[in-house]
Amino acid sequence: MADRGASRLLLVLTTIICLAKSEPSAASPQCSYSVRAIRFGFQFKMTSFPTGRYTISVGEEGSPTTEKIVNVSSSSKNPTHEIQHLKPCTEYEHKVTMLDNNGTEISCSGSGGKAKTLNMNEQDVTNSPCIPGHVCYHSGWNINSSVSAPNQTQQFRNGTFGFKLAEDDICSNFTVSFYQDNCNDSSFSLTRYIPADYINPNEMNQTQHNRLPAEIETKLPPNCKNLSIEYTCSESGKVGDSILLSNLEPFTDYSCTGLIKNNNVSINKKTPAVQVNIACDFTMVISDTYDNESLTVGWWQTTSENCGAVLPNLEKLSYTCSTQEVDGVPDKVQQLKVRLIKNNVIRVSCSPPVGGFKGPKKVYIVRLSGNREVVETDECLFEIGDLNYLTSYTVQVVAFNGKHESEAETAKVSTRYNNKALNGILIFILIRLIIILVAPRLAVFIKKQKKSKRVTREEVKLTSTAKAYI
Repeated sequence: MADRGASRLLLVLTTIICLAKSEPSAASPQCSYSVRAIRFGFQFKMTSFPTGRYTISVGEEGSPTTEKIVNVSSSSKNPTHEIQHLKPCTEYEHKVTMLDNNGTEISCSGSGGKAKTLNMNEQDVTNSPCIPGHVCYHSGWNINSSVSAPNQTQQFRNGTFGFKLAEDDICSNFTVSFYQDNCNDSSFSLTRYIPADYINPNEMNQTQHNRLPAEIETKLPPNCKNLSIEYTCSESGKVGDSILLSNLEPFTDYSCTGLIKNNNVSINKKTPAVQVNIACDFTMVISDTYDNESLTVGWWQTTSENCGAVLPNLEKLSYTCSTQEVDGVPDKVQQLKVRLIKNNVIRVSCSPPVGGFKGPKKVYIVRLSGNREVVETDECLFEIGDLNYLTSYTVQVVAFNGKHESEAETAKVSTRYNNKALNGILIFILIRLIIILVAPRLAVFIKKQKKSKRVTREEVKLTSTAKAYI
């Protein structure tokens, strides 16, 4: 009877467990969904959706997952939800989980757990506004790995991607190819003409030349045949003035900006400002003179390599000629430095004299004590060798202008010992020391050897004599 009662109890418990597994409890409601491919992604339709928080997850195998959080209330009437910006022609794994009011996470039953997105077509990619110097497109698809163009792709926000344009791309056709590895015959290309409006003025190379009439050379895209730049300038400190580039004057600070035009029509783009100050060079040659006993009057002809073309038109330009007495003797050289670079080699350097050389030549001369003179040179940099060892020298440097020498600037330097000769002396002394130390011992050794041989010979004689008597 006891065994029969235990069996009945076990049957009752088993029935209770089976009922618990087969019938959902009120605390764990069930959810389910279906999924279908739509343009740019998937649409999830909740076929059973109790109140709770839902997480819709979509991801490629082994790749990061895209998730969407949906809160469903008891009064919710929207059973469909979309996840877009996915890759075209790509198989994704998907799942939906629910977090009920008790904090229990439940996996919703779905259609197979995998789905494939649709093909992409030309209508799915549209032109998009872009930053200067770039061309941009927009698509609801994620096509980072499906686009090919001559230039590197740059990804922007909200499905916009673009390409940085090269100079050759402006005023020409630009082609972007789209390919889908998992779809058959679905690749296509988009070609668009890139007008001059796409120029980025901040990347244009502007070169200002130091001459009059003033000129700023700007590199324009080679395929744009009708582009031009009109520069206008304003003088520093004068706001509101507008001066054409061709009317600039020398020795004046200007700020010049170029307006880009296509077929003489502005495209509403300006170049960065270029700072301009033309420094004209002048050469004045006396063309005629009049002499009397106390006065010489000359007429001077002025020329300029940088500004000669407009020199007669520079009404504001003036100069004053005056005479002054010049002695013609240059000042002493500056910053004389004398350095020993080897045991008997020195290096001499200096700076030009204050006030220049005041003559037709610019020559430096170095003299050493003992009246040794180094060949003159037009640069104050000398390397003097073959000097005596362990000797003090006085170095003198003068500036020579072809007629007069300056006062000498002096410095002292001393050479060092001759290391090669010293090495020879040390070797000689070492040999002498060896001879002095070894010779007496060698003599004693030789003397002992001779004595040893003499004793041996005497012993041999005694031995021989003894044998004879025997």
